[in-house]
Amino acid sequence: MTKASFIRVWFTFATTYTCLTLSHQIGDDYFNGAKWPWLIGTVLLTTIVWTTSSKLKELK
Repeated sequence: MTKASFIRVWFTFATTYTCLTLSHQIGDDYFNGAKWPWLIGTVLLTTIVWTTSSKLKELK
């Protein structure tokens, strides 16, 4: 595993964990256990990973 592939995997994992955990906490703390912040977090996660994947592929 090269450094570039490690960075790509780490970034994807960190983004996934952060978006899903934060949206779950926001739903529990501020919206009385609502699940729709999780949907917004998933859309945000997909957008972040999709837009940065081309830049991360440039790493060698």
